Amino acid sequence: MLQLDRGREAAIRDLDAIIARLRGLSAADWDRPTPDEGWTIRHLAVHLTETIPFLTGVLGEIIAVRLGEPPTTEAGDLVTLDFPTDAIAAAFTQDRNAFFHTIMAMEEGDLATTVPGGNGTGRSGSL
Repeated sequence: MLQLDRGREAAIRDLDAIIARLRGLSAADWDRPTPDEGWTIRHLAVHLTETIPFLTGVLGEIIAVRLGEPPTTEAGDLVTLDFPTDAIAAAFTQDRNAFFHTIMAMEEGDLATTVPGGNGTGRSGSL
């Protein structure tokens, strides 16, 4: 369990750090550019509110394969660039919590599981 436990801890620690930084930003900070040309902090945060649920869904499919159950996915609300910053941070926190519950349900053997056609990715659980 050591590899999985370290991965869980690192992922949640990193997401929590991002949430803390987002919540500490001023209104002007949200529109600061990132190193990626054309992207602001706001763009990056909204992008992550799309990416984290996708990853949660893929990991959920891996768990479903192990359990022999059909995958269940819950689509969250779509967050857009015009959302207030507190709503973006709240959505990010909600996504983090769903991700946390999913990775806590994972077992060490899930890391080597491949989801056939899962979300069209064909990726293994060893991301």
